[in-house]
Amino acid sequence: MFKALHASHNGCLYIVDLNGTETIAHLVRNTDLESLSSSDGQIDFWFTPSTRPNHHRVNMPATEIFAAYTEFEARDIPLLRGNIVITAHDKPTGAPAGLTAAQLKALADARPRGRRGRRLTRRCIRDLRRQRLAAQARHEEAREQWLYGHADRSTGPQ
Repeated sequence: MFKALHASHNGCLYIVDLNGTETIAHLVRNTDLESLSSSDGQIDFWFTPSTRPNHHRVNMPATEIFAAYTEFEARDIPLLRGNIVITAHDKPTGAPAGLTAAQLKALADARPRGRRGRRLTRRCIRDLRRQRLAAQARHEEAREQWLYGHADRSTGPQ
């Protein structure tokens, strides 16, 4: 068992005990795991490329931690979505490893600074706004179909 950081889709960070990639798959709620590494190769970010509804919203804490540990420009940082598990990286085997207490504290406090942080925040807000507008449009379309059926919408109710 080793310690890892679970950045939940609800925006909270949890310290969890893991047994391996099976436990990571359980936390991200999918068996299709992908990972990204920090610039120095010491930290791994585990996630799923799923299109489940609870994986659409940007996981802001995980994205901010990823931004703090990589050298991506704010416009190029992948927006991490859904549940993210953050582990250390075992260099010889490439397997996930446990985070030390110092690493856990540093990860919990990690945020991109200055202009880079502001740009990333604006990107996430724009993404959320796009998602809300798309959801509103889907809701309106479903409402119209429910009210008017498949009638010609240009003439209103028949």
